[in-house]
Amino acid sequence: METKESPLADKKARMRFNKAMREKGIPAKACGKCFVVKGYDAFNVDRRKKAHPEVPSCKACSAAAMRTRRNVRMEDPTAREAERIRSLAKAARDREAVNVRSRTWYRANRERRMEADRRWKAANPEAWRSITLHARQLRRARQKDATVVPFTHAEMLADWEERDLYGCAFCGGPYDDIEHLVPLSKGGEHSLDNIVPSCRDCNRGVGGKHSRLPWEWLAERFPNLAPILVPSVLPDVDTP
Repeated sequence: METKESPLADKKARMRFNKAMREKGIPAKACGKCFVVKGYDAFNVDRRKKAHPEVPSCKACSAAAMRTRRNVRMEDPTAREAERIRSLAKAARDREAVNVRSRTWYRANRERRMEADRRWKAANPEAWRSITLHARQLRRARQKDATVVPFTHAEMLADWEERDLYGCAFCGGPYDDIEHLVPLSKGGEHSLDNIVPSCRDCNRGVGGKHSRLPWEWLAERFPNLAPILVPSVLPDVDTP
């Protein structure tokens, strides 16, 4: 069965319809994208216009178009990096105002927020563990006055997926920690380029790499990698 095109798909017909609705005092209009008749509250407002300030497309269609444009733009690595920089700049610029709004909302909705958090953590234990690891390592880096190159938890997971890091970078098992390849104590920075997922044994256990430089530990644990573990190709740090 063929679906008939809406008579409001014709721009002139739609404009006549919207004009008739205004003249009758009915606060509704046809969307220029989906052609559905909706109340004025379903449309964003162009504040530069005094008469009939509602934009042509409804909020739902406008949001869908924006998502499509953003997805196309984000396929370009240069655009992704520009978007990341813009987001960081906006967050820094609006941080205080956002913090004030967040604190005000949290005080008014504390129990509601805590209950929602409890439900989410129970439903997403692995995601919560990963977020906690990220926050803990960021706090540790700041306590050590290390150089911090900002990144979000989502960006970290995307970077690891791009590098096929789905488990411990050293042994391939499940990861428990976020490991700095060049330790913070030896001048390493907290950045995507310097972190990998690591299990507790490889990172901190008996025979782990916590007391040595990464290439020394890797060469000892995985002798077949020793020929390619040349310190000169890694970030400059002072050897013990």
